[in-house]
Amino acid sequence: MKVVSGVACAILLAGCNGGGSDGGNAPAAGNATDVIDTLIQSYSGGSRYISLNATDGPLQSSPAHGCSREDFSTRAVLESDVSKQGGTIFASSPDEWRGAIGDESIHFKKIGDGIMVDSRDAQETDISLYLPQLLAEHMTVIEFSAAKNGLNAMAKVLASTKDATIPSDGKCSVGTLPTIAKEAINGQWNGYRMDYSPTTKSGSTTNVNMTCTAQSCDISGLTTSPVILSEFSNGTWRTASGSRQLAGASITADQKLLSAFLCNSPLDESKTLENCSFFTFKR
Repeated sequence: MKVVSGVACAILLAGCNGGGSDGGNAPAAGNATDVIDTLIQSYSGGSRYISLNATDGPLQSSPAHGCSREDFSTRAVLESDVSKQGGTIFASSPDEWRGAIGDESIHFKKIGDGIMVDSRDAQETDISLYLPQLLAEHMTVIEFSAAKNGLNAMAKVLASTKDATIPSDGKCSVGTLPTIAKEAINGQWNGYRMDYSPTTKSGSTTNVNMTCTAQSCDISGLTTSPVILSEFSNGTWRTASGSRQLAGASITADQKLLSAFLCNSPLDESKTLENCSFFTFKR
């Protein structure tokens, strides 16, 4: 997973994912209502995931099975590092923290019952959305990365399972891939929907439920239901090419958590976050 870019990663986080790179253990957590402490308590550490891209056309890729590690610094460490390097802290409250060093910035913010981490520099924007955690051992994470010119924008939807065995250096192997049947998506699911705009850095979370039969899924509150997830590949489902909707889902290896997206189609990749809703479900 990639959460923040380049120097901002080295300065502001204890460690960052990215093909198995990392740097250190998560500090002790504090107040669970604090946005940064919540990240440390609920989302930091090693994980294994099944992911797919929330995009269409040439950027669409096969589902990925991977593992990584992500550790966050405490608020005190963040503020100390920014101060030492002549940076500026623009916001510091239980719900939000935003700081910058030169042209590199990082922003933590509660979005409804979820969390956004937004990191930007002169070349790139990286955004991670952490949807409300439904199960202690699992989490849904959305990763978005885009160059300054808007090209090669990409959003990934990850159904992640915590794994304490992944070492602090983040080096890990995928191991044996799970065998998941296409029927695993069928049944009743309950969870949250998240919508987010990177332009305004605002969004919301809403309780939703979903019922799937023969890979045809009805999601509460959506007039576009049902969503037909006819294409399947080892733990991921997707709408067929040319469908009136662009949607996909990925499931954890134990089939307890489902992560999903639903987008306007055709999708402008540079506006993936504005044009898509993201979901996390449990049985």
